[in-house]
Amino acid sequence: MHFYHHPDFEKELAKFIKKHCQNNTTPDTVLRHIQNLLTSYFEHNNPVFPDLRRGEGFKGHEVYFHRFIVPNCNLGKTQHPKCYFYRQEDFISILCGGTHIENYKEHELRNIALIRLNDILGYLGSNEQLGEIDTEPQE
Repeated sequence: MHFYHHPDFEKELAKFIKKHCQNNTTPDTVLRHIQNLLTSYFEHNNPVFPDLRRGEGFKGHEVYFHRFIVPNCNLGKTQHPKCYFYRQEDFISILCGGTHIENYKEHELRNIALIRLNDILGYLGSNEQLGEIDTEPQE
């Protein structure tokens, strides 16, 4: 698998870790942990994500969401980031994340995912631009 995460997600993750996790936790270690889980799931069909779901309203693009447990953070399950990520064959990009600690709104998080998906599609050389998501919010 190849990974390229949206730069804004990486900044958000660093801020989350600094605020909520122990000192030995770094964004790089968390991203490696998540990347290992995603690789295990998609390349080896390992059911490490029983509640992984496909996002709706992304015009056929493979966008998923899942609540990733960040190691060394003493938080409840719903306090860990719910992340949207894009998959195209062996390429994965985490687009954005939000937590109940931040009082995120699901439709806002999905719209951020859409905007950042457009950025990633541009990075990949696609001329396709997606409009706003018009489906009902999903939890």
